[in-house]
Amino acid sequence: MTPTIAIILMMCIGFCFGWKEIAYSYSDIHVPDILSVKPFLACLAVSMTVGMGLMILHKGQHLLTSYDDIVVMMVSMLLTISILSTVNCHFSTVTAFWGTVLSMAVIHEGGVSKSTWTVVLLSVMAAPVLSVICSLLFHQLIQRYIVNQKKHLLVKQYYAKWLAYIGVVLCGIALTCNYALMINAFITPLLYKVSIAGWILWLLLIVMSIVCLSPVLIYVYQRPRNGMMTRHLPSLYALTSVLALFNFLLPLIVAPLPSVIVPANLLKEGNIIALERGKEQKRLLNIVTIAIATPMLSYLICSLLAPIYQRPHVFWVLVPFVLLVCLSIRLSYKQYIKGRNVSRMLNDEIRRSDERSNELNRLDVMAVTSQFDSMSREMDFKHKELIDLSLFVKQQRDYMTGVGEQLRRLSQERDPEHIRKSLIDIDKDLKDTLRYPPEMEQIYQQVEKMHRDFISRLQMRCPNLTKRESRLAILLRLGFSSKEIANMVNLETKSVEINRYRLRKKLRLDRSENLVSYLQLL
Repeated sequence: MTPTIAIILMMCIGFCFGWKEIAYSYSDIHVPDILSVKPFLACLAVSMTVGMGLMILHKGQHLLTSYDDIVVMMVSMLLTISILSTVNCHFSTVTAFWGTVLSMAVIHEGGVSKSTWTVVLLSVMAAPVLSVICSLLFHQLIQRYIVNQKKHLLVKQYYAKWLAYIGVVLCGIALTCNYALMINAFITPLLYKVSIAGWILWLLLIVMSIVCLSPVLIYVYQRPRNGMMTRHLPSLYALTSVLALFNFLLPLIVAPLPSVIVPANLLKEGNIIALERGKEQKRLLNIVTIAIATPMLSYLICSLLAPIYQRPHVFWVLVPFVLLVCLSIRLSYKQYIKGRNVSRMLNDEIRRSDERSNELNRLDVMAVTSQFDSMSREMDFKHKELIDLSLFVKQQRDYMTGVGEQLRRLSQERDPEHIRKSLIDIDKDLKDTLRYPPEMEQIYQQVEKMHRDFISRLQMRCPNLTKRESRLAILLRLGFSSKEIANMVNLETKSVEINRYRLRKKLRLDRSENLVSYLQLL
């Protein structure tokens, strides 16, 4: 039963490695821009086969020998990954592995040996620095020999596509070898514990490879196309070069040194900072969580679980409980984020609806206000017109009253010559008065200017109207009666009525239609 649990733990670690190491390494290269699913699967299958074959042929030193240590280390790594995933932090299975290695060295040997410290420092510090240098170097080479060349754009894309093809395969081989080195450290003690045939070992490696690659397709092919694959080609080749150097070349150069397992996503974060501008603070925070927080947390968890492992019942109750708590917190957090996003969307929709309603209300208020102002101005003008007309009527009445007094005085005169001259003067004044005075002409001009639209519509209905008839229509529209109009223009009421009849006839109104209402609605 225990080897089965160990294999399940290795499958989980392989899935996490494929998620945070292999898939993350391919994420920014935008594989959908250059490869469809089947060629990409073929490239990864070749990479995994070659990588696993190289690891089987490779005979390096192993850091671990105890089967019990392997179980504790894998459980500690899974708990570390679960806790960091719960708080939504970046992590690396490799740095978690180094944290457990340091913890086991302290527990069994009382301290960390110089060779172990050297391997850890090379993996966590030297490899990222060298990867940044290599990415800048490859960036300069690609810019000089592909991007800046005076060639057709399709030719440049063709070269970049084949570089991406080769880079995907080579990087897949390097990542597989790096992953196989870590798994090999776990499998070796398991072989000592349980006798496994060679074909079963190969089958186990194939299954673990499939588990490791499963998140790659999910993660990589969710990325949108952007046509910017040349930007991340330097990172892909730098990652491949550094992994090959630390996995194979360095142990050959320094004979006692074992193969160095490198955190690929840590290298990728450094490459992104070197090649891109923007979000440097977030990338540096990811580097800190991968290079410092992850190994420290795995070191503490492994140090706490190692004594508890001697009591299997407590150990196998505590571990699932912690995993379930982390899973519950993670699901609750996702549900909380989902609810918050839905709430924010609803609030935004309500806010936009309120803004639209406020804007419509504002427009309605502006329209009503504008209409009210227009009506107010029209009423003020009409009020001024009425005042002017009233003053004019008063002046005419005062004048007529004066004429009547003159006539009464003449009736008492005895001198015929004086009476004759006075009557001639009165007749001359009456003739001058019958003409429109300048004030009245000015009033008519203002009225015609204010009712220009009305006059235009009236002339469209009846083009043969005279100027006197147009003015009569305006006075009727303003609400003056025939008697008031007669007093204004010094005519008899009967004459005004005759003019109204002629106006009705020209407008072709029926007897049932009211002339004033018709003019007011026009």
